[in-house]
Amino acid sequence: MNKALKRSAYAAVISASLLLAGCGAEDKNDKNSASEAGVVKVNNCGYDMEFPQAPEKVLIMNGASVGEAESMISLGLGDKIIANAQGWSVSDIPGMAEKVAALPKDNLEMNAAFDIPAEQVLSRKPDLVLSTYSGGFNERQGFASRETLQQVGIKSLVTPANCALGKTEKCDRPGTRAIS
Repeated sequence: MNKALKRSAYAAVISASLLLAGCGAEDKNDKNSASEAGVVKVNNCGYDMEFPQAPEKVLIMNGASVGEAESMISLGLGDKIIANAQGWSVSDIPGMAEKVAALPKDNLEMNAAFDIPAEQVLSRKPDLVLSTYSGGFNERQGFASRETLQQVGIKSLVTPANCALGKTEKCDRPGTRAIS
């Protein structure tokens, strides 16, 4: 793959992850830049990350959305998804529901909060974990926190419109209980 095409694909993966907010309100805490060396620097919901290369193994949390999965597929990056918890039977895009359904599930088992437990995320060793909202990283719900992921070298991104700016306890899902 030539250098320009490789850089474009790399930027597309990062952009897909960040543009998932769609028409959401602008978040002044999300600042992104690319350095001369090709490293993409991202501030997502108050977390600074550097992407020296495009993620090759992406895990998508549920969050009762398919926006993240649809965006990855639309950008031609569905082959980077190693496990997807999102699913929906309808889409405005013809054939998209079937494409989302065909993404690998990797034998995921959901926890009481209807998403992927921390142990399963960590055992799959993704480069990047995408979540619809900050609560997808709420340890009280049984998920891996962004800090835990960062400690083992896994990057995480939240749809910017749904940032809780580190206050994941405010993202407990109604009707669910904290996992102890």
